[in-house]
Amino acid sequence: MQYFNWPGLGTIQVAMLHPYKEYLLAEMHLIQMPQGSCILYSLPDDKRSIESLLESKEHLIFLNELIEDGWQNKLARLYYPKIKRSIIDRQLFPMLNNIEDIEVSFQLELGQLSIVLNDEHTIHKEPFYDFVAGKLKK
Repeated sequence: MQYFNWPGLGTIQVAMLHPYKEYLLAEMHLIQMPQGSCILYSLPDDKRSIESLLESKEHLIFLNELIEDGWQNKLARLYYPKIKRSIIDRQLFPMLNNIEDIEVSFQLELGQLSIVLNDEHTIHKEPFYDFVAGKLKK
């Protein structure tokens, strides 16, 4: 389980459960994260701990289900207006004539979701939650 900040939630702790079929992959994810931002749970040993987090009012827990087919297209459709507005407001592609020329894709690497924007000349990549939160990165 990976803790992170999400805009507009105040004091609620937000976390993402990343299910792994292989324990080694989960350990690799844990090693990549800043200390204290991830906890390694295993089933069935930690089932009750996970259930109590899911029932908690102090936590908002997401389940990483981005492994289903078409997840990138679903995410792009859901966030398209916000993505488009951010590209324009932040002037990420100053020479851009048509916003539709930007290719939007997503990468999921060891639990980190990134947005990748490409206009054939420039590639812009950043953590998706930073992008939708409006944290300025150029």
